[in-house]
Amino acid sequence: MKKIFLISILCSSFVFADAKVYIGVLGGSSSETYSKPTSRTTTSPAAKVILGYGNYKSYSIELGWIYNQNSQNYFSNNGSKDGVKYSLDLNLVKAFDLGGRIYPFFKLGIGGGYLNTDITTSSSEVKSLNFSSFDAGGGFTYLLSKSFSCELALTYKHRNYQKIDQASSGQSIASNVFTTLAGIIYRF
Repeated sequence: MKKIFLISILCSSFVFADAKVYIGVLGGSSSETYSKPTSRTTTSPAAKVILGYGNYKSYSIELGWIYNQNSQNYFSNNGSKDGVKYSLDLNLVKAFDLGGRIYPFFKLGIGGGYLNTDITTSSSEVKSLNFSSFDAGGGFTYLLSKSFSCELALTYKHRNYQKIDQASSGQSIASNVFTTLAGIIYRF
């Protein structure tokens, strides 16, 4: 048992020998298509701050905080527009070393967040809606130096919003989101 434990620690040190903590700032655009009760697409600017651990040549794990500035009105029903949207995502990233400065990658993850809104129903007044999401995406990382890199990514998210009316007759709202982001990453 001690040998297996020692060998697993040794192997994991080889896998994560070049692993580093990194942070990044990305900006871009997000397009969200709602499915129910009426189909509608909204577009808004997006910003993302990421904190990750791993190797840009193989695997890493990322925690991302995303900000969307909404200027559309889909949920609010009393004349005001929907507010900003915040979400937190956790992604597993797999990159490929093709022998150069460009590393393509794909990612899978889950997330959650909330949207500031103003909804008045017969029984209550709702100031924000929570949502959960599953996301998948891909892109490229281009190494500028040993510590700095640029990233270009396209992410698809499937979001499920909470029911506005908590009764059994309440309708769930889902959406499909495509987000394009570009930015710079610093590895420690």
